[in-house]
Amino acid sequence: MKILNENDIHLKFLLGLSIPVDGIGELKSPLLKDIVDLTEESYNMALSSIFFDRKNLDVDPEQVKDLSDFEILSSIIYHDGSFRDVFFDALELHFGKTPRLHEQGFVYFDEASEETVLTDERFGYMKKLIRIANNLAEEEKEEDEIIAGNERARQFMEEQKKRKALLAKLKKPKINLHSIISAVGWKSKSFDFINQLNIYQLYNGYSRFQLFDNYHYTMNGIYAGTIDTSKLKLEDINWANIFNT
Repeated sequence: MKILNENDIHLKFLLGLSIPVDGIGELKSPLLKDIVDLTEESYNMALSSIFFDRKNLDVDPEQVKDLSDFEILSSIIYHDGSFRDVFFDALELHFGKTPRLHEQGFVYFDEASEETVLTDERFGYMKKLIRIANNLAEEEKEEDEIIAGNERARQFMEEQKKRKALLAKLKKPKINLHSIISAVGWKSKSFDFINQLNIYQLYNGYSRFQLFDNYHYTMNGIYAGTIDTSKLKLEDINWANIFNT
């Protein structure tokens, strides 16, 4: 299977191009208008189904310890119709065609064959592409994978996770998809082109505007004499600098 490096993946999505996944189809970054048609809530749920966490399963971890994440996912897709619908929404949003579930439990596209079945390898590559296409952060390692401790330490970390989850629910976000679309649209003085953007381009443009504004703010400060240039490297404020998406 041909796998693009990360830099080429970013270039493809920036130009609105799709990326082939062998046997599956052409994966694209979703257009904003398609996300709006799906609804933002359904879009977020669809992404969550792609990046499901086995630790959220309501089962004894010992029962699934010998199964891979993909094997668990395949089982959920086969047995849980509601989850399957959401998962298929995510795939259709990115590939532009509806996946199918074979009676033997595997997911495939077009006609069922060895070349069109969703495998662990293909799904792993798809997850990487979808993460970049939607400006999602890298999956973090669990604390108990980083810090080896005793049972008491493990319980403490579990409590910490619960507190973080509760705070995340209570804290109202300051930025959402609507506000970013609004910011980019008004900054551009036109909303006519917004419908043509994919979600990758939106976040890229938003981040680039921030660099642009910071550059002009700094340059105005230099001209006004309010910024000490002895501690400033102009190449560090270039608004064409590479940034982490």
